[in-house]
Amino acid sequence: MFGSFGIQILSLVLAFGVTSTLTRIMTTEDFGLFYYVLVLISLIGLPLFVGLRNFATREIAISKSTEDWGRFVAVIRAGRRMIASYSVLWLVLGAAAYWFVTQGDIGMLLLLATPIVPFWALVTLQCAKLSGLGHTLIGQMPDALVRPAFLIAAAVAAWLVLGEPTITPETVILAVAVSAALAYLVFRPFVSRRVAAALGHREWRADDIPWMRDVLILSLVSGISYVNQRIDLLMIGVFLDVSDVAYYRISAQSAALVVAPQLAVNRILAPLISASVAKSEHARLQSLLNWGAIFASLGALPAALIFLVFPEEVLGLVFGPDYTAGGHSLMILTCGYLVSAALGSVGLALNMSRFERDVAAGMAVAALVNLILNIPLIHLYGIEGAAIATSASLIAWNLYLSRRVFRRLGVTSHILGVVWNRNRSAINRDVDTG
Repeated sequence: MFGSFGIQILSLVLAFGVTSTLTRIMTTEDFGLFYYVLVLISLIGLPLFVGLRNFATREIAISKSTEDWGRFVAVIRAGRRMIASYSVLWLVLGAAAYWFVTQGDIGMLLLLATPIVPFWALVTLQCAKLSGLGHTLIGQMPDALVRPAFLIAAAVAAWLVLGEPTITPETVILAVAVSAALAYLVFRPFVSRRVAAALGHREWRADDIPWMRDVLILSLVSGISYVNQRIDLLMIGVFLDVSDVAYYRISAQSAALVVAPQLAVNRILAPLISASVAKSEHARLQSLLNWGAIFASLGALPAALIFLVFPEEVLGLVFGPDYTAGGHSLMILTCGYLVSAALGSVGLALNMSRFERDVAAGMAVAALVNLILNIPLIHLYGIEGAAIATSASLIAWNLYLSRRVFRRLGVTSHILGVVWNRNRSAINRDVDTG
């Protein structure tokens, strides 16, 4: 558990390293354009980058547990066929975008992104193979650590070789493709050995398996979450300038540090909540959620206070003086994440109690609210409006889930739950003695 958390921390550091590096060697407009195209690539490629990974991980794990090695091989073959088909489809879409999309250089960048798709997808398939075979820790490394590290190296190398003050989005897109290819090639021998060790000399027969439906369903479930997290950036790209995409991206990535302690708390709480629900330990579940909210909030306070007091200074120091324009949106998003931490691990509590449908429903409503609010607020207040819409939808989602936790489990999840429950207990004792 702590090894996985350590990888998450390193991944977070590398993500900031990638962003900080690119903001130093690209103009604001070029960085905004590059990141907007990267969001489009991730969104269009969800069936590959998310759906296929979740499907392959699940099916490989099942194949291993049942020792159905024919199914194991069939899953890998299906993944490769899907990657090949999707890559050809992407080439067609990229060519169409090049001819018909006239906004900036988006069409050209989408066409140049064609090599990203197969290598990025092959890296995710590698992660799925390792995770499905039980190598969960190592299975996170190609995508979370190796690929971002190679991207930093490739971008800096291109900047040094070209000898220009800044590099173009086209160069960075190619650097992304190179980094994905290198990550795949570096891990390929290791993954091949693990697969060979799993198969050994066992006899197996690989029959074709139906995969399209499951991959699309898994993509849809994860896609709602991804779209909800990126609606603000997509709307900014539509209604404002690409430089505003850059400012907002920096603000959103920085503000996410506020919720990072809650992710650490959730890793500890997840098995404890499941055990408490299974044993019907109501008081223990109440205590876990309340103290989890307290620790998550206390962990969020240092970063939140820095962002609220010195937003422009932090952005200027880490990403360069051009990005101080995102200071106000950073403050707004920080408030939203701080309230989210104070409301507790509501989504986790419902998921661990088998009420994941409530989480999915809340997420769909939050995405709709986010979309509805973003359009007018961006028109009125720019990137600050997007931050207001995102924070409002996040708080609304957590309030809804907090209410569902109380209805489903009979406990409160927020930071004031300890005091509230003590007062309620005291009132109940007074009523009983009276």
